[in-house]
Amino acid sequence: MAVAFIVPDSYADLPKEEQFSNVLTVPSLAALLSVFCYFMFFGSVWAFLEPLGAQYGIDGRTVGLIVSANLALQVLGAMTATVFEARIDYRFAIVAIGVVAVASSVVLAGSPGLTVFWVAALIMGFILLFIVPYQIRLAITADETRTAVLLVPAAQLFGLAIGPVAASLLIDGKDFRPVPEFAAASAAASVVLLGLFVLIARRRRAIA
Repeated sequence: MAVAFIVPDSYADLPKEEQFSNVLTVPSLAALLSVFCYFMFFGSVWAFLEPLGAQYGIDGRTVGLIVSANLALQVLGAMTATVFEARIDYRFAIVAIGVVAVASSVVLAGSPGLTVFWVAALIMGFILLFIVPYQIRLAITADETRTAVLLVPAAQLFGLAIGPVAASLLIDGKDFRPVPEFAAASAAASVVLLGLFVLIARRRRAIA
């Protein structure tokens, strides 16, 4: 599994002093939890992609090929993000990608055929790293001291690690469809947390 932390040049001047008191605010926590939930979405599906495919009659060799192609799509997604990051508002990007993540997860939970399984898995690979610069922008907006952004990689890794564990608790025997269902809920939670962040930010501007 490949995870990249993309930091555009404009974000390079991060704070030298790591004072994490600024992270313990509702906007910062909402931003980091949004990142956490998004990576739970991917981590849960990715950990159980092979048994999920087997349940739909897709052999392990084919799933392995899908994994390899998915890694290439992750790189492509990261490269594409570097081109479009400055042109797309981070809120729109996170919501749009969240909707795609939910849709892809729902597709995988619906007993798809081989072609649809391929497409859904590749889309997930592309959006995995495409969203990262926008999540960084979210964290920077949440905390102007840029302290919260230092915890974005941790939120990503915790999401990737905890997602499979949480999803495994929902598996009933040999039925792995609860895994993409959990992934869909995680992706939706990521968007909801973004909405919470936007709502709080607007209220603070109104008060100011």
